[in-house]
Amino acid sequence: SQFLTGDTFDSVMNYKLSFALGDLFLDKGDAKAADYELTVLRQNYPKEAFYDLMNIVDSHDTVRAIYKFGGGSDSVAQPTKKDFDYNLGKARLKLAATFLMGYPGMPTIYYGDEAGQYGSGDPDCRRTYPWGEEDEELLEFYRGLCAVRAENPALTDGSIEFLEARGGLLLYVRGDAGERVLVAVNRTAETQS
Repeated sequence: SQFLTGDTFDSVMNYKLSFALGDLFLDKGDAKAADYELTVLRQNYPKEAFYDLMNIVDSHDTVRAIYKFGGGSDSVAQPTKKDFDYNLGKARLKLAATFLMGYPGMPTIYYGDEAGQYGSGDPDCRRTYPWGEEDEELLEFYRGLCAVRAENPALTDGSIEFLEARGGLLLYVRGDAGERVLVAVNRTAETQS
């Protein structure tokens, strides 16, 4: 955070958010642990810097999220879809993307994530965009999320308040008196209320 006080960087890639979401969606931690990490993150940055962080799920030097969320091992040099559970990875990626699109900061999508690109550790994570082989359903999901964010100023400028963090359930609300948007993610198979 010392680099974000107005005289060094305007923003940085938010790996701490990526790690917190990875732990949550891989069952390495629960929603309460993720809430704690995210609270520390919010407290460590000036508000202006916090709202400008490049929020990521994965990047050019990490295992692709869909592969990681599907149980893929970074020890496999060039995995195929047989090396991980694509559908589980996709379901968890959708949860992470939903969280990301609602959270303060700049949601940053690593090219190909929205199309179902997978890969293990660097350099395999840098595979090219899957032109002609995109997961069309996943693309539509991302388009929908982007549209919701664009249509709701509360998701770009609004305050954030966490309402619930238990087990695999994480709920927060964004906005102000004029507009409030609830964002809810549930990584469990059980219906929550």
